[in-house]
Amino acid sequence: MFGSFNFSFFGPSTNSVATNTGEYVTYQTSAEYVEKMEAKLTSLLSKVKGAGQVEVMISIKSGSGIDLAENTETKTSSSNGTDTTTVSTSPIIIENGNAKSPIVISEILPEISGIVVVSSGANDVNVRMYLISAVQTLLDLPQNKIQILVGN
Repeated sequence: MFGSFNFSFFGPSTNSVATNTGEYVTYQTSAEYVEKMEAKLTSLLSKVKGAGQVEVMISIKSGSGIDLAENTETKTSSSNGTDTTTVSTSPIIIENGNAKSPIVISEILPEISGIVVVSSGANDVNVRMYLISAVQTLLDLPQNKIQILVGN
C-alpha cells in the first residue's frame, strides 16, 4: 500500500523533517514517515475537546526521495565525419572525516492523497469541523481529501 525508499546508500540512514509545530520527525522509509505522522496526528487530534478516542490513517500517492547535486560531463568525439556527444552525470560527493556523502539539494516527502480520522466524538458537528480544520491546517489538504468518521 505504501511506497518505500531507503536512503541508506546516500549517506545517513535517516532523514529529519520539521513539522508545523517546530518538532522534527525522523524516518527512513515512506511507510515509517506515514506511521509517525499518523501517531502524531492521533495524539494531537485526541486532545480536541469532545473528540474522544481518535485513530488516523493517511494514504499517500508517491514515495519519498531526494534530489542530489550532480556533476555533468559532456564529451564530443568525431569519427568518420559523424560527431557523437556523450553526457554523463554523477553525484557530487563530500568527505567529512571518514564519512562520504552526496550533497542533497532537496528532500521529497511522500505526497499525501487523503486522510481518514475516526473519532468517537465526531457525531458532534462542532467536533467534526474542528478535526477537519486541524487536518487542513497541518497537512495543507483540501476538505474533499479528509474524511471524518464516527467511531465507537
